[in-house]
Amino acid sequence: MDNQELHNLLEQLHGEIDKIDSLDEKGREILRLIDKEINDLLIRTEGTSAPLVQSLQSAIEHLEMSHPRLTATMSQLFNVLNQAGI
Repeated sequence: MDNQELHNLLEQLHGEIDKIDSLDEKGREILRLIDKEINDLLIRTEGTSAPLVQSLQSAIEHLEMSHPRLTATMSQLFNVLNQAGI
């Protein structure tokens, strides 16, 4: 996956996060952290995404039952980052 494809996937995830309106406090906290990490990655051209990977894992576990569409996008990004060795 090239940088543009990763950028597009991050933008898609960011959009899905913006659509969420009903979350418990832990879910809101996880998504705020992911949103910040996504913004940081979108601004940087290089760097590690390890914090994002850890946050995605937590969010997927916490939100998969209540927000399946969001967690599907998160899972896709998690797999891409994992395959890239990040």
